[in-house]
Amino acid sequence: MTLNCRICETVIQPFMSFGKMPIANGFLNPEDFAMEYFYELKPVFCENCLT
Repeated sequence: MTLNCRICETVIQPFMSFGKMPIANGFLNPEDFAMEYFYELKPVFCENCLT
């Protein structure tokens, strides 16, 4: 999957990875911990338009 800048449409690449992170404000009960959803958090930065 190719990521493009929303401002200038330049192809962008993640510059680091925070690994798998849980959804923000997803306060679960202890019995729901096994079903918690995680996603790969990779921030990106456009070197062309600096956004």
